[in-house]
Amino acid sequence: ANYLGCCRTGIVELPSNSLAGAIEALAAGRCQISSGPSIILTIKSGDKIARRGEELVGDRLVLSVTCSSTQEFGGLEELRLYRGIIGAPGEILVEVINLTTTPYSFVLEKEIAGAQSQAYYRAECTSRLPAAASSRYIPSGLALTNPIWVKKEGPTGAGPSPD
Repeated sequence: ANYLGCCRTGIVELPSNSLAGAIEALAAGRCQISSGPSIILTIKSGDKIARRGEELVGDRLVLSVTCSSTQEFGGLEELRLYRGIIGAPGEILVEVINLTTTPYSFVLEKEIAGAQSQAYYRAECTSRLPAAASSRYIPSGLALTNPIWVKKEGPTGAGPSPD
């Protein structure tokens, strides 16, 4: 369940330190929602890097996730990676990593299969909120990324269709 005022929207990569820059970053999807930890997701293909809310065309992809927390928001608990295929029902849980042995910082870099069609990747990270910060409504911290959209390189995946 979600409760108003318990989560924050974090804007990353502001184009300028202004209201217009913040609105531009939100519209582009360069943000995260969190009730505790922070999470950064990027995908690389050669020298191209896509960040949250962006699109990447390529076959050989390297996904990078950085999770971090503080004593205030508790040690890291779990990282979940999801892949969705455009037009297919639901999402695929790609990987679950237990982070209880890495208390406040974790970095994952992994090669992922290129898209066979249009797809997206997104990530979730949880933390163990200290007893003083947790409640029956919010027992743990949660961070969610916006997706990164990936397309297969070549005529069937590069660019929109002409119609």
